[in-house]
Amino acid sequence: MDHNQMVELARDFARQKPFLKLASLFAPYRAKGFEKVRIGSDADGGYVMIDDFAGIELALSFGIDINVDWDLGIAARDIRVQQYDHTVAEAPEKHPLLSFYSKRIAAAGNDENSTSIGYILDQAGISEEASAILKIDIESDEWPVFDECDAAHLAKFSQILVEFHNFSYSVDHQWLRRATRVMQKINNNFFVSHVHANNWSPMAVVGNVYFPDTLEISFANRARYEPETSDELFPTFLDAPNNPLKPDLYLGAFRYGEIGR
Repeated sequence: MDHNQMVELARDFARQKPFLKLASLFAPYRAKGFEKVRIGSDADGGYVMIDDFAGIELALSFGIDINVDWDLGIAARDIRVQQYDHTVAEAPEKHPLLSFYSKRIAAAGNDENSTSIGYILDQAGISEEASAILKIDIESDEWPVFDECDAAHLAKFSQILVEFHNFSYSVDHQWLRRATRVMQKINNNFFVSHVHANNWSPMAVVGNVYFPDTLEISFANRARYEPETSDELFPTFLDAPNNPLKPDLYLGAFRYGEIGR
């Protein structure tokens, strides 16, 4: 073994424990007394979530591109949806309950080009806890957005559906620290209710631990739902590969344990 190989091996040992700490925060649970449903298309654009929409005032859809199947599925439940995507000039489809804004989602504030979760909720007058839904797929910008978002604003959502990107970046200490901080913040008021790996991306290897590079997560608000131990194996019958030309990535129970606990 040469010097470079020895250095990389030492780095792997140093990376494994903190990465397992992050991975352990994604352990999925069932929402007691509730079933799940898939909303949206069979491939990209579909999300598995808790089948509960009672009293929901608003849904926010961040990152739509040309697929609004999830948005239309939510609107079909008589819920208004506000869509945001700075890469799209106009809404792909029109619907009385869909409102489109060509704006980037930023960590904070509001201007002519960008806006933030807190500003949108305040302007919409959402005051009740767990009375809105968030779907967010903004190509790695989710990390700074969640890092800066106030926990009180996040608590306004009954469910959060997010596609997390770039777990291979966990080899960078600062990236890993922020990702862990984000997950700890969300887990204070939410629990993971569903996991699915986006098979357009490969499995990442960090500290000799295999983990999806791109991961779709459904969160449930603890103020509205009670978590219970899940025996599910992922993907489930509700899931479908994002890339239909390849098989889905098998995650099993998706429970990682921290070393030394």
